[in-house]
Amino acid sequence: MTYVTEYSVSGERVYDLEVAENEIYAATSEGIYRFDISDPDTINLINSHNTGYYNYQYRIQLYNDLLYIGDDYGINIRDKETLSLISYVDTGAVLDFAISEGEISMYRSAFLSSMIQIRDVDSLNVKAWEYADCYTGELTADHGEFYLSCDGYEYRFEGRPDTYIDFYSIEGDMLEMQENYVNNGWVYFPYENEVKLSTNNDVPSLCGNGIIELGEL
Repeated sequence: MTYVTEYSVSGERVYDLEVAENEIYAATSEGIYRFDISDPDTINLINSHNTGYYNYQYRIQLYNDLLYIGDDYGINIRDKETLSLISYVDTGAVLDFAISEGEISMYRSAFLSSMIQIRDVDSLNVKAWEYADCYTGELTADHGEFYLSCDGYEYRFEGRPDTYIDFYSIEGDMLEMQENYVNNGWVYFPYENEVKLSTNNDVPSLCGNGIIELGEL
């Protein structure tokens, strides 16, 4: 994988990316950015929305043609083109979330408590919750199931009829990795204050670079 270029978001940290067809969205420490990636060699800014110095945007995802963003104050839904606010719920900082089959699970961190919440993805109404205090908490969804990586331990979880959550411990060799996003043979990933672009295609060998590559002696 060979580094190609980047778009520098000056003074801001890029926390998360979402790749759509010919477009990419970035969640940063001061706002949301929408980029044009129709030219695979460049990253061009379309528009952006500034959220201020004290409202970090931690996680961003497209779902049903809407943008879902977790930030320092809660979860919000925005128009994918104008980035204008459609809906917002103040829950405390939403550091990560996952969406599956009409539900959104959120890792919420507040001053005195941290918890997992499951909400309806359209109304954002609470369906289930449970306390879960993780120093490093990661959420994902797969085949209709929610998963939590919490300080090196992994769990599958689901809501119960009494609005609490059942956690099921998973044994295995799951590793947390830097999230990256593939589109048309190119890899986009957040790194500090930049959105970086690399290729995951085969890179031809180059004689004289000090490395014995395929076809060289």
